[in-house]
Amino acid sequence: QLQPKRVSRNMAERQRNVEESVARETKTKRKNRRRNAKPRSTAPSASKLERDEESNRNEADSMPKDEQKLPIAMENPKRSGERGEGTNLTEGGAEVSLPEKETPKAVERRRRVKEDRLTLEELETEQFIFFVPKGKRSQRFPDDAYYCRACNLHLRDDNHCQRHVNQRSHEKHVKARREILKVKKLPKSTESQLWSLTCLLEDLYEQHGISETEETSRNAVGKEINDLIQSHLTDCEVILYGSSLNDFGLKKSNINLLIYYTKSSKQTIATAMMAALQLLKSSDLVSHVKGYFDDTLPRICFTHKKTALQCEICAGQGRKAIKLTGLLRHLSSLDRRARILGIAFRLWANLCKLDEPRNCTLPAVSYPL
Repeated sequence: QLQPKRVSRNMAERQRNVEESVARETKTKRKNRRRNAKPRSTAPSASKLERDEESNRNEADSMPKDEQKLPIAMENPKRSGERGEGTNLTEGGAEVSLPEKETPKAVERRRRVKEDRLTLEELETEQFIFFVPKGKRSQRFPDDAYYCRACNLHLRDDNHCQRHVNQRSHEKHVKARREILKVKKLPKSTESQLWSLTCLLEDLYEQHGISETEETSRNAVGKEINDLIQSHLTDCEVILYGSSLNDFGLKKSNINLLIYYTKSSKQTIATAMMAALQLLKSSDLVSHVKGYFDDTLPRICFTHKKTALQCEICAGQGRKAIKLTGLLRHLSSLDRRARILGIAFRLWANLCKLDEPRNCTLPAVSYPL
């Protein structure tokens, strides 16, 4: 008994859905017709213009010659402008519509486009932000129309560019980019400039570099300290390394010494450092003895009385330093210019206080390298 009622309800719902869909289609068709409909032209048709011309000619022929009048446009040309800016008169006196003047909105739009072009030029020249056409955009960023070369960043639109320009990170990158461009645009140095620069570097090398006599005196200081320590600690040995032997040292550089035990000894290096500290404090050869055992590289600092040179005895990773000393000495023997430039860089780092690893800077050995 319930089945026919359900069927009738379903049929009624289907009919309603069909009627609603038909009503929607009719509405859309009407809207499309209104959109596609051409606006009615206010100008008179060609057939009407021809009729008016024929009637005017017939009237002019019927009238006497004295009473015949010229067309309005030829009778007084100035009156043609009085009929409005968007209309004009033909020879027959009919009005024809002309293109109207630009509205203030259109003028404002054109002015904004010009301003956008100027801002785009400023972005390219001053901010290193360039427009990327659609065919040349990255596959990862197909919607980003701009690219910042200073920050290596893709930007979506003009608003994104303005926000990116105001960031501090962008300002830092732009400043660095400008400095690089300035250096690239510098003219090439002449022969006289190169000659004056070589003379300056050679003078610095003679004034601040270690000479052969100073090198021999430093070796003598190392032997004295070695003899002093071996007189009480027979299993220990002290070796000279660093700037005193690698030909890249300055005159005010300290003497680097390495203490270590021989293979046959069973004692630790800590006992040797403590014993060396006590020996140096009781010796008459040195003064201002201090021990720094809490640092990453334990060391003993003192001053040699005869030469007034500062010395350091360290323990730990000294074997690598000895190998590096031999490498630098071999490189300096290949070319004298390498030695001159290495000393110039070391002097610059010393003046700027960039050769102190305790203050989180690079070691002095890195600058000659």
